[in-house]
Amino acid sequence: MKASSQKIRLVRESVSKVVRMLTGNRIEVTQVGSNAYVRYDPITKQPVQVNIPVIGDDSSIEFLQAIQGFIDHEVGHVLFTDSEATIVSTKEGQWLNQLRNMIEDPRIEKKMKEAFKGSSSNLNNLSHVFLDDIIGPKVKELIDLGETAEEKWFGIVAVPVIRSLAGQEAFIDWIVANDIHDRIPTILSALTPLAPEFESVKSNAESLELARKVKKILDDLNKPTPESEKESGDSEESGEEGEKSESTDSEQNDSEGDESDGGEEGDEAGEPEDTRPSEDSDGEGEEGEEGEEDADEESDNDNDNEDGDGESQSGDGEDDPEDDGDSGSDDEDGGEDEDDGDQPEDGDSEAGDGDGDTDEDGDTDSEVESDKGGNPSDGEEEKMDFDDVDLQDFEDAINKRIAEMAEESAEASPYVPFCTSKDRIEKYEPRVSDEKLNKAHSEVTDTVSHMVGPMQKKLERAFRAMNRSRYEHGKRSGRISPQNLYKLKSGDDRVFSNKQEVKTKKVAVSLVIDLSGSMLGGSAYLDGGKHMNKIFAAIASAYALGEVLSRLDINFEIIGFTTMQEIDPEISRRFNGPEGQNFSRAEAINMPIFKQFGEPFSAQAKRRLAYAKDHRSIPCQNIDGESLRYAADRLAKQPEPGKTIIVLSDGQPACSYAPCSVLEDHLKKVVRDLKKERFNLVGIGIMTNAVEKFYPKSVVLDDIASLPVEVLTKLRDEILAK
Repeated sequence: MKASSQKIRLVRESVSKVVRMLTGNRIEVTQVGSNAYVRYDPITKQPVQVNIPVIGDDSSIEFLQAIQGFIDHEVGHVLFTDSEATIVSTKEGQWLNQLRNMIEDPRIEKKMKEAFKGSSSNLNNLSHVFLDDIIGPKVKELIDLGETAEEKWFGIVAVPVIRSLAGQEAFIDWIVANDIHDRIPTILSALTPLAPEFESVKSNAESLELARKVKKILDDLNKPTPESEKESGDSEESGEEGEKSESTDSEQNDSEGDESDGGEEGDEAGEPEDTRPSEDSDGEGEEGEEGEEDADEESDNDNDNEDGDGESQSGDGEDDPEDDGDSGSDDEDGGEDEDDGDQPEDGDSEAGDGDGDTDEDGDTDSEVESDKGGNPSDGEEEKMDFDDVDLQDFEDAINKRIAEMAEESAEASPYVPFCTSKDRIEKYEPRVSDEKLNKAHSEVTDTVSHMVGPMQKKLERAFRAMNRSRYEHGKRSGRISPQNLYKLKSGDDRVFSNKQEVKTKKVAVSLVIDLSGSMLGGSAYLDGGKHMNKIFAAIASAYALGEVLSRLDINFEIIGFTTMQEIDPEISRRFNGPEGQNFSRAEAINMPIFKQFGEPFSAQAKRRLAYAKDHRSIPCQNIDGESLRYAADRLAKQPEPGKTIIVLSDGQPACSYAPCSVLEDHLKKVVRDLKKERFNLVGIGIMTNAVEKFYPKSVVLDDIASLPVEVLTKLRDEILAK
């Protein structure tokens, strides 16, 4: 759903200010392109920049909500996350660092909600974006694929799981609604006892400690747990052997021989340890035959290394393979689950399949062992393989979704700037000598000083006339008007009159001057045949109007607009790449302020304004629509109920990348929007009538001498308009 223009402007203006205010100016805020991201110092791991996508005129409500939630989330990290634990967890591995961040996120969001009440709504909206737009489709994909592996599911739903355990209601409801308990029962059963710790985390360091606990739980689930090891707590070697699937007996003997002597005896001598799961004894008669000689040499030493459960581990099976089966039958676990284990005299091994049944088909040892590796019910729990599982990161996913929304907004808007953070709106302070300033000031005052007095008198007379009391006749109530009594004969009762007190409303005025390169052209002639270009005419007109407004005590501002001379190389690179394909401009807007609202029109302000006509490094491109909106936003903050904008321009928008037709359409749209917002607009065409197609109320100024007549009349009408 499209957001209102007012909401869009509010978010545009507030995001940078809010971040700087909340973080104490510790972080740079930019608005560039379509990507949302946070840049961190590589050493301290502290955030140093937050980038927000440019917000187009046709942005959706969801897009704005996501941006506001993103800002509050990242500000929470700036205010409440200690970077020391982040540095440590980064060194300990990506998985641990991701788990720490997942645990830290709900903690800092809770702190933000406590500190700033408005954050609650923003962060809740962000949670719904994450669940509905990001996790929801991924869950559907897993269901469509028929995925049942818990570790695959956990990779997707880890954030909702951890946030639900931390007590966030939206995620608790989502877990229940999507039957996540049925998808990852083992993992949830292991993590749920930690719920009180998730809810009570007090610092980033505690988030790291809890992340280590979570990782250990997952690591334990990431490897098989033999039943016999669980019951007897036997040696680590047995557990390691239980993990491995034997390919060939000789290869297994070699590899296990490198690990431990005990493992070598158990496999080569054919004597299964008491703690080994029953599968490990399957087919070991063959191992006894192949490794008989080596076992003879090492049996004594191996027996010393066996942990066992107290039963005698003799080497009886060294000479007779049949004895291996007898030894295996002495195992408490294997004795009940396996047959006698005696090998037939033809040398074929009769191995159990783990449930006490004999292989009646005469399968070879290698076939039986192959079956063991793929059958998790044979004495060991099913293995979870987290090695190739990528955890769904909250920040990364949100950033990508916001980028998608920004691209959708850019596609829907005919005009969207690529970068606004480089735009410069600041007081104009020319670094030149007083001599040059005074010279420019003298040239302008010599041109318009004789106009100021008459213009002032005309406006003052108009004000006095509008402020006089007068009677309006033809009313049905009030004082009887004798000259209207004749109407009674015809039944008309409108014979009364009312006294009307007419006063001009207070008004603030913005004088907006086009300072683009095209304004350097054109020509006009003053008294005495002096030459004047368009920029001189515009500045002289603004100077004269400023003098009049100042004498009448009307609040006003004089501001110019053009673009910066050079485009930032990084902005240019990104703009000309895939990211910039739906955007309209890369140049930074430059709006020098000559006189601010509330500031006296002092001699210093006048000199600044006058010198702009000679400052050749200022004029560049002109992006009228955005510049007009910037000026209107500044005017809107003034307390006066009346708002009037007077634009002095040659009326032709232009920039390096966007077609002129796009810029012109955008200017027309801005003018329409401002009229709806009850701004009064007047376009003064400096030596051109091009302004007529953009501003419904306009006047052409071909000669500066016509300023007191045409321009002043328009200004008077707008100031005195009811």
